Amino acid sequence: MPPLWKIKNEPFWFAGTLHFLKEEDYPISDILQEAINIAELLVLEDKDFLVKGQNLGLYEEGKNIQSELSSEAINLLLKRCEDVGLDFKVIQTFRPWKVAIVVLAKLWRSIGFSFDHSLDKYLLDAFLSSKNQVISLEDSLEVLLLFERLSREDQENWLMKSLESIELVTKHIEDLHEAWKLGSEELVIKLSHEPLKIIPNLFQRLILERNVAWLPKITKLIDKKDSALVAVGTAHLFGESNIIDSLISAGYNIERLA
Repeated sequence: MPPLWKIKNEPFWFAGTLHFLKEEDYPISDILQEAINIAELLVLEDKDFLVKGQNLGLYEEGKNIQSELSSEAINLLLKRCEDVGLDFKVIQTFRPWKVAIVVLAKLWRSIGFSFDHSLDKYLLDAFLSSKNQVISLEDSLEVLLLFERLSREDQENWLMKSLESIELVTKHIEDLHEAWKLGSEELVIKLSHEPLKIIPNLFQRLILERNVAWLPKITKLIDKKDSALVAVGTAHLFGESNIIDSLISAGYNIERLA
């Protein structure tokens, strides 16, 4: 844990993260700890990700999720709230994309996963405690706005897919966790890329376009000879137009460590 790469003969690493993990996933590997000890700079998607987006995904006054979704979606949502022990009143004013995140997060916690145990947060805490520098590749509000701007139909489709049977959703998250621990490119692509393709253009915007936007920022850091650890979602480091392959194509000598 986790998938890890390094520029050969340079103190510059790339770690593939999951934004939810279990407490039992720690302690981290010796090879990642070495990167943390040496790197003077941590590069995250957004170092302030934990405090972003609280005011997004809310209906304006007079609307709520019951008035906006089909009866089929509402019935499924009510069932899932009951399944995971979530008070439906808490999410009545949330738009469907935000409801999906809240319900799934509640389910993940029930089987031991948490954003609080994410590798992103672990690395952030480690670098802040050592007074090393932490920078961001983007403002995560822009990512959340991708979901906010989806049509009502697309948001409902995303919600319905997210609220499949508890057994399917649980298996999916457990399988993705295992694929990440194994460092399996094939399985990570299947489990993290394919679901995004349900909604038109979402994979393009959430993965491919962000990869393109991040590359110049990363290459600038490499060329400055900064000692750094770049930690981004593993979905950005595997598969189509991924960051690692793009850097290798640009002439950087990158080797996989784990």
